[in-house]
Amino acid sequence: AEIAYAPIAMVTDFDAWHPHHDAVSVEMVVKNLQANGANARKLVSRFLEIFDPQQADF
Repeated sequence: AEIAYAPIAMVTDFDAWHPHHDAVSVEMVVKNLQANGANARKLVSRFLEIFDPQQADF
């Protein structure tokens, strides 16, 4: 059996790659993690509303 999957990537901070970005605090990262969690739940919920397994090609 095949397994269909799609990765979901969400940013927590920008200072790692941006040389001129201000320092990022733990609080900022945690706030973004919480927002990302809420957005991921919305995304999966919406996907399940519109997904039709009868039309899936896998």
